[in-house]
Amino acid sequence: MQPRRHQWPLPRPPLPNRPPPREDPATVLVRRFGPDRGNKLNRQLRAASRAFSDERYEDARRSLAPVMKVAADIPEVRELHGLSLYRLGRWKQAAK
Repeated sequence: MQPRRHQWPLPRPPLPNRPPPREDPATVLVRRFGPDRGNKLNRQLRAASRAFSDERYEDARRSLAPVMKVAADIPEVRELHGLSLYRLGRWKQAAK
């Protein structure tokens, strides 16, 4: 008995063209918290990003703390917070 041969290509459902686009964190913050508080949180996020770029990791963590309290589910906020903690040597906290 010979092994069964498959016809190529195998039938499969088509893949999506591309992943859905992620929203800008500033837009999410303003929509969620309103223009005043959302813009303030966005300024703190940008300040944390600049501090991280300048290798001032403690300043980045400190600037990001209020944003993390209310918007930890935003991927960019969580990533920057984790990276700041990692650079400060707080590996267990960064892994959470």
